[in-house]
Amino acid sequence: MRRRTSARDLSRRQFLTGAAATGFAIAAGCSSDESGAPSTTTPTTPGTTALGSAMPVTTTSVAPGTSIGNTTTTNPAVDLLGNPFTLGVASGDPDDGKVILWTRLAPDPADPQRAGMPDEPVDVEWQVALDEDFTNIVTAGRDTTDAALAHSMHVDVGGLAAGVDYFYRFTVGEFM
Repeated sequence: MRRRTSARDLSRRQFLTGAAATGFAIAAGCSSDESGAPSTTTPTTPGTTALGSAMPVTTTSVAPGTSIGNTTTTNPAVDLLGNPFTLGVASGDPDDGKVILWTRLAPDPADPQRAGMPDEPVDVEWQVALDEDFTNIVTAGRDTTDAALAHSMHVDVGGLAAGVDYFYRFTVGEFM
């Protein structure tokens, strides 16, 4: 029989991890366009996220297969305990020239040391597409994250047109 966990059993790190995830979820659900009307969301398939037209984004051009981050080396694949996207992915800080894509790799968010991640650097691929099936990819790249960054990643994406629905995703090995 499993012992029931109470609030007193949570470490400070576990509490902050849960609070941060909740905050991101609330912030994502509270976005609105300039008129103050609630934004509309586009249904997506598992593993994809829509950048809706209620959030105008334009950015500088980035050639497919490149990114603003480290693209000069490829790190060897690492063994992960499970899906590293347990905390989800997010987009934000849109303006006339960019949008930021964010994720933190954490197969075990309750692990107080590294959230279930190895010490080695991890390459993360990202894509932005015009369609939910990612057959029309507009821009893509690969960045590296590591333990010094708590395996989190912020990608400054450019080259997108305002008022267009985009979809984005991150992948690490078999996980999306």
